Amino acid sequence: MKKLLLLLSITLITSLSASNIYIKSNAALNIELLSQKKPELVDNSFDVVKENKDKDKDEEIYLDKDFFIGLSVGISMYEVSETDVVGSVTLDSHPKDAGSAFGVELGYYFSDAIFATLDYQRTDLKDAHFDNMFTSLNYQFKELDILSPYIGGIAGYNIMNWDVFPISQSISHPSSSSFFTGAQIGSDISIRSDLDFYIFYRYLWIDNKTIILISPDKKEITHENEQNLNVGVKFKF
Repeated sequence: MKKLLLLLSITLITSLSASNIYIKSNAALNIELLSQKKPELVDNSFDVVKENKDKDKDEEIYLDKDFFIGLSVGISMYEVSETDVVGSVTLDSHPKDAGSAFGVELGYYFSDAIFATLDYQRTDLKDAHFDNMFTSLNYQFKELDILSPYIGGIAGYNIMNWDVFPISQSISHPSSSSFFTGAQIGSDISIRSDLDFYIFYRYLWIDNKTIILISPDKKEITHENEQNLNVGVKFKF
């Protein structure tokens, strides 16, 4: 009986000791873990604050770039009509309705969403060329991080000059000019904070009339509208 009690006592003590050691070791481990976590929490908070500051700094740098210069190339297409006002005049060749275009623009952001531009665009056809000078006012959507679509209105002035006359006889008006209005849609694709790739489509209502007068016959050639599809890059500063 004594041996049994001794054995039970030894077993109980051993169990309690083991439990005590386990509790102490767990407590020590918890204290160690807590002591390790404290600096980590402070460091993480510091990193988050630093990251936010860096982000705000990047956004400030981005917002500071209010001006930009854009360079673009593409194609232009025209709707051309021929009208015999008096009699009938036969053309040696029909006016060309498509050609290459290039443009340059200076822009300014009034806000994240509103920007305006001053533009020059040159279009070269095989028989004529157009010089367009205009301004645009645009609204840009900023919902997407990389892609920023925009829409805008256009108003300006153009000059058309014939390089090859459509008829061998003398032409009454070898050049033409007109005011025009238009609209555009496009999108900027961000490459980095100071550089964007962009693409746009423009529709311009123009009214360039060429009068061919061979007495008593009279004919009018009218370039009625112009469509542009261009791609380019914008340098922000």
